[in-house]
Amino acid sequence: MILEPESMTFSHTVWAAQVAAVTDLPDRRLKSRLGALIVDALEHPNAAIPQAAGSAGQAKATYRYYANARVTAEALRLGFATDTARRCLDEQVILVVQDTTSLNYTALHAIPELGPIDSGGKAWGVHLHSTLAITDAGHIVGILDQQYWARPQKGRPGPDAKESDKWINGIDAAREIMATTAGTRPQPRLVHVMDREGDTYEVMMSVIDAGDSAIIRCAQNRRVDGQFAKAHEAVRSQPVLARIVVEVSRKGGVPERHAHVEVRSTRVILVPDREKYPHAFAMAWNLVEVWEPNPPEGAERQGQRAL
Repeated sequence: MILEPESMTFSHTVWAAQVAAVTDLPDRRLKSRLGALIVDALEHPNAAIPQAAGSAGQAKATYRYYANARVTAEALRLGFATDTARRCLDEQVILVVQDTTSLNYTALHAIPELGPIDSGGKAWGVHLHSTLAITDAGHIVGILDQQYWARPQKGRPGPDAKESDKWINGIDAAREIMATTAGTRPQPRLVHVMDREGDTYEVMMSVIDAGDSAIIRCAQNRRVDGQFAKAHEAVRSQPVLARIVVEVSRKGGVPERHAHVEVRSTRVILVPDREKYPHAFAMAWNLVEVWEPNPPEGAERQGQRAL
């Protein structure tokens, strides 16, 4: 995957050369060729390799490059990550945004390593979990980490690691590449951003242990210390901080509309159930709720909570 930083003001060629320069490849010719391949991908983002390469000879050379045992996926990943981290050092705050997508290769029957990507087992491919660096102004800096895997086929043993480890792996990879690239230079504050899947004690403890911050969309109504036993009740009891109007996009034939929502916030002490989470410890988080108190009749209520 080639992701061009939105904030770049110089040419594709210059950026591609910078990525190639920091990629750990054993030969200068391999670095030069990598730069050319990045430019081809940027200038023809929707084209297959033969179309992007421009000729049959160049396409063959591209396939040989990717098949070269000296060009490893890990080296390419670290090359892009290092260039991203280098440009992050100019920022005070970096949002480290993680999410997973599925790559559908159902038609490629000749690849035995593919796994199911849907609940019915009819679609086949791989999962790709990306960790992006984004400025607090919303500009994409680049990729800090990518993980990919195929789920085991029915009747076959799965990997030793849990798939949910992807969130912690993304946190660790982002911190490691930032520290390695920075050296003695100051590092930006990292704010990890995750969807509902990231709402686990393991992830939250990793963020706290690292000394970073995070914004995690809530999936669980967790136990808290204090007057209210549950987090959602605790935040709902707080006074309204703001009333705002948000646009709700058209969905499933339901026309778009404007929702009048209330914003509340409180600081909670999460208290894990020792029987379920014997390894977890109590921790303080700020909980923010955006809630639509009076949705129109028949409309889906709009509401989200985030730690």
